Amino acid sequence: MYKYFYYSSEQLKLRVELEKKRGRNFIVGHVIVNGVKKPFTELTSKDSSRYPDAKLVAEGEVETMRYTEPEAI
Repeated sequence: MYKYFYYSSEQLKLRVELEKKRGRNFIVGHVIVNGVKKPFTELTSKDSSRYPDAKLVAEGEVETMRYTEPEAI
């Protein structure tokens, strides 16, 4: 399945605040791009993000990519 990996400072701020209220920590996901580990906040099948400051970090078939999803712990 083809997916898009986005990083948004605005989304990160909102998720950190939300999870803090719940007593948890938000951890961004990471995707390997050309051997470099890059952070992302959103993984979607849409070619755009709802956050205006979002930057496309990577895209491709998720079955062939190495990544860890964002999580709250």
